[in-house]
Amino acid sequence: MKMISSFDKITDYFSPVIKQALIKINEKDKKDTHEIRLRIGRPVCIVSFGQERFLTTDGDITNDSHLALIVNQKDIEHSFKAVCDYSIHSFSRELSQGFITIMGGNRVGIAGTAVVKEQRVDTVKYINGLNFRISGQVIGCAENIFNKLFTQSSIGLLIAGSPGSGKTTFLKDLCRLVAKRWRVSIIDERGEIAAIHRGEPQNDIGNKSDVFDGYPKAEGIETAIRVMNPELIICDEIGNKSDVEALVRTVNSGVKIIATTHAGTLAELYKKIYIKKLLELGAFDYIIILGSGSELGMVKEIQAIPYGGDYNYDA
Repeated sequence: MKMISSFDKITDYFSPVIKQALIKINEKDKKDTHEIRLRIGRPVCIVSFGQERFLTTDGDITNDSHLALIVNQKDIEHSFKAVCDYSIHSFSRELSQGFITIMGGNRVGIAGTAVVKEQRVDTVKYINGLNFRISGQVIGCAENIFNKLFTQSSIGLLIAGSPGSGKTTFLKDLCRLVAKRWRVSIIDERGEIAAIHRGEPQNDIGNKSDVFDGYPKAEGIETAIRVMNPELIICDEIGNKSDVEALVRTVNSGVKIIATTHAGTLAELYKKIYIKKLLELGAFDYIIILGSGSELGMVKEIQAIPYGGDYNYDA
């Protein structure tokens, strides 16, 4: 497996002082960094494997906040304008959702004061915090499953795991593999699979994939089937009623589905009434369960689903 990190693609989004400190970080720490957090009046935070530490002006990472580089309002303003490509009004939809996808597939979460119109967040002002989530693609992490399950034809596959188990990372690599053989429509509601930036995918998603970026899942699924004639639909984090209703129509059209959902065990999965409905309709041929913690990203279990979704599992 090969881990591709996009740390070096984000340094230009920071103010000069913070940028210079980030550039000085050693290569191992750069590789291990998952998030960079800016909060006005507080230290620059570097997050690695869930642990928050602090950045010094020399590029060292420390547990002592008194040694850290402190974020000021100008730092936030500089980064926010850069993230918005110096045209804030062009990103009104993204701002209403609370994040913007930037170069390299990195995603920037935005904290501030909501401007609410008609009971919905219209935009955000007075930005007080930014969270740069470092995008990574683990090339090869899905190859064993691909070689095991996709040798004869495309299949429907549900990828389940607890939060932080690597479901999206696994899904990205599976996209890369299946889209070499079959026509794939990726419904990328949150921009995490293809990581579109200015119309171009930042991740390797195969040659035969079409991306519906930012579409609500239900609308994206229906549009893809209508206009792209896919052999596979791929989407992340299904589970609510509207997702399932759209996927039911996908099953009826004969298109296979690859999707993820939150569930750490088969028993937990079958307690989700909308997921259970999809299983009973034959939407998926297999379920895989991913591990977490020391088993992060590992396939703990593979379960074939007979038509009707009726099988024994540990309650």
